[in-house]
Amino acid sequence: MELSICNLLNILYLSVVIPYMGIGELVEGFQRLKDKYRRHALVALAFLLVVLLFGASIKPVLVVVLFIILGSFSTFYHNYFRSPVNFELVKLFTIVGSVAYGSSAGIIIGVPSVIIGRALSGRLDQDTLTSIAAMVLIAVLASMFRTADITVIGIMLVVVYYVVISPFIVLFGENRGYEAVYILTNIIFNMILFIKIAPLLLNWI
Repeated sequence: MELSICNLLNILYLSVVIPYMGIGELVEGFQRLKDKYRRHALVALAFLLVVLLFGASIKPVLVVVLFIILGSFSTFYHNYFRSPVNFELVKLFTIVGSVAYGSSAGIIIGVPSVIIGRALSGRLDQDTLTSIAAMVLIAVLASMFRTADITVIGIMLVVVYYVVISPFIVLFGENRGYEAVYILTNIIFNMILFIKIAPLLLNWI
């Protein structure tokens, strides 16, 4: 059967124009998906970098992220009342993370937790830098003595932390009595945490 010019045009339309339109719609769809999920892709990339840093295991990554979140929000109560009683979880998670996964993990836990926690509670001040420096120090020391008993090394490093930052607290603090209670109560809370919680936490992770 001979094909008419009309049939030839119809075949040309079906074989060229329609697929071209489909490709165009497909490209447009991919563009919409790219715009919609660009932020998700960046998060996934950051997640991949952390996975590469800690190796193939996903558990350390999840633990580090969980520790940062819990540590950051452990001081959120400062938004509602100002008290010399100082409770937080950042030192516990930083030291346990360093002992379990190394100093890099401890620093990754401790530094963001300090910054985010202070930002959430409106306390980004001159003490922030000294807190970060002291947190890095205890993370490194914890990894160096990771074979020691977690309770002993944890309590010792909390004391080291305050030995480092106390001169700055006294220098910038307005009320030395308030600051003394602030430091003492935090040491007591951390002693309880490292006696009761740290061994269980270390075994879990």
